[in-house]
Amino acid sequence: GKLTVDGGEISGKTAIYAKSGSIVINGGTITGTGDKVDFAHYSNGAYATGDALVIESCKDAAYETPVVSITGGTFASANASAVGYYVCGDKLADEHFITGGTYSSDVTALCEDHYGAEPQADGIR
Repeated sequence: GKLTVDGGEISGKTAIYAKSGSIVINGGTITGTGDKVDFAHYSNGAYATGDALVIESCKDAAYETPVVSITGGTFASANASAVGYYVCGDKLADEHFITGGTYSSDVTALCEDHYGAEPQADGIR
């Protein structure tokens, strides 16, 4: 499937959890409200980690590697990461998919080449 977020608000223990499909986020506010929980792969579903957005890249016959593009939006978690990128097995999603947005934690490692994240008064951009 394909999820496109252009605006609005999404919140939850983990606001968005992607194990497969296409995720395009151009705007909106994505907020993780749960406690920080260590990542664990579950083949029959997903468990909240407290991150605002989770990308799970896993070798599992039931799931295709997710394809993600973030060009804008605000991502925040009071207890965990703005974006959690987790790998299990040897199947990897593109781990450089951020070109814009505001984050509550450092996402430099997830930025596309020639992009970076810098602290600002209202978050990390």
